[in-house]
Amino acid sequence: MNTLTKILILVSAAAISLFFGGCAFPSVTNYVYDDAQNYTPGDRDISEKIESIDIDYLSGDITLVESDTTQITLRETSRIQLDDSRKVHSWVDGSTLHIRYCASAKRLDLNDLDKKLTVTLPRDTELTLLKAELTSGDIDAGCIAKDINVSVTSGNVSIDQRGYSDDIRIHATSGDIELSAEAADKTDLKATSGNITVTADSITSLRSDATSGNGSFRFLNLPELSEIEVTSGDITVYIPQDADLTAQIETSSGDLYSDIEFTKNEDSYTCGNGKNRMKIDTSSGDVSLKTLPE
Repeated sequence: MNTLTKILILVSAAAISLFFGGCAFPSVTNYVYDDAQNYTPGDRDISEKIESIDIDYLSGDITLVESDTTQITLRETSRIQLDDSRKVHSWVDGSTLHIRYCASAKRLDLNDLDKKLTVTLPRDTELTLLKAELTSGDIDAGCIAKDINVSVTSGNVSIDQRGYSDDIRIHATSGDIELSAEAADKTDLKATSGNITVTADSITSLRSDATSGNGSFRFLNLPELSEIEVTSGDITVYIPQDADLTAQIETSSGDLYSDIEFTKNEDSYTCGNGKNRMKIDTSSGDVSLKTLPE
């Protein structure tokens, strides 16, 4: 895996604030990564068989979609005309596609580019890994991947997972997380400031943590083990009508609402045979347990 070093430097007192998403970087930016000589600038069609995608994009929206095509395509738009150094750069390393925001260079002016990247995959492409890191902007991705690892500093994340995934990890420092999952083993979601919304057919193990924001979860089949925590916000969980669940619910400042018949023992609530375990914890907010509509 490449080692990527990103250093944002200020060169004048007027550039003491850093803004992303089409606003302004500092006057110049150092963006340096390994194997730079292997990367190709600009839009690209890729016919090689790709099993892993590794994206590092500084500022701008990323969309990953499937289409009836035989090639992977990279298409980038910008508010201004870009020279090669400021265009998206990519490298096919065996079966891995590396995508970088721009050229590996020091003292690049990256102000007001307002770039957007679309990656189009042949339909039903099966990846072993989708990794995406974004400093500022939204990620909207639909794919089949064994491992999904997405991190955004400022922006929203929307993932439509199909097929089966061993591991899904999505972290957003400031922004919402929305996950639609067909089947996954382990899922780890973390939002420092933002809402978390999950719709899942089948997840074996779920960990969800939101510091400031609401959590909404719809489970067609209950996870065997789930931990849902919100520091400040409400939690709503929809479960099947015939669910087998033992829920440990703790709320420091908030109320519990439920249309499900539970057997209660202190802070433990059981329905059916109770085989699936769920822990719900909110410091300030209400907890609602609801049955999925038929």
